Amino acid sequence: MSTMGLGYFTSGVMFGVLFVIPALAYRLFDLNPILAFWVAYILTRPFGASIADWAGKSKSLSGLGLGTGEVSVVLGALIVILVGYLTVTHKDVDGDRLHHELDRRTGWHRPCAGCRFDFGPRRGTRLSPVISDCIV
Repeated sequence: MSTMGLGYFTSGVMFGVLFVIPALAYRLFDLNPILAFWVAYILTRPFGASIADWAGKSKSLSGLGLGTGEVSVVLGALIVILVGYLTVTHKDVDGDRLHHELDRRTGWHRPCAGCRFDFGPRRGTRLSPVISDCIV
């Protein structure tokens, strides 16, 4: 157990707090968005590992004892559900960009006058649901 003597739960809380700091710094102090993203991205690994270990390891090792396989299945399902939710609702896309770039009925990119990408032999061909950068 390499938790520096903190235990899985305490390590998870510590990394959870560290994970939130870039978001707060971005919102409150104008931290560079790219730096905020990468710091948070890097912290997802130890945060997720600490929480998964806490849930999966036996009680004798300061865990909940739910089992590694069960925790993996639940967390995998949770990821699929959350990605599916964002795919369907587009809650992670700014409202102006959503209106500008996506056909609300199909969810596919709708090329616009300022679109720098051509999706096929004629504009509007639906080859992929990729959201491109358009000039508004």
